[in-house]
Amino acid sequence: MLRNSPVRAGATLGLLLVVPMVLAILSGHSELFMHVRRYLPSSLGMDFVAIRTLPEHPNQVQAGLPMLAWSPAALAGAPVTVKRRDA
Repeated sequence: MLRNSPVRAGATLGLLLVVPMVLAILSGHSELFMHVRRYLPSSLGMDFVAIRTLPEHPNQVQAGLPMLAWSPAALAGAPVTVKRRDA
C-alpha cells in the first residue's frame, strides 16, 4: 500500500512505538484512550506472551484473538493496491 520503503518503515514504527506513547499520555484525560491502547499490537503482544497477566489486562486467549484480527486488517488494502498498480 505504501510504495516507498522508508515510508513503510516509518508507518510501522509509528504504529508500534509512537501511537502507544501518545495514547498513554492522553489516557490521563479519558478512559477511551486507555481502552484503545489495550488493543494495539504492542500491548496485545505483551499480554499474549505473558506468563501471568494482571486482572485488568486480557489473558493469552483474549489477547490472541485481536492479534489475529490485525493481520487481515493490515492486508485488507493489498488487493486494491495490486489491482490498481498492475492494471
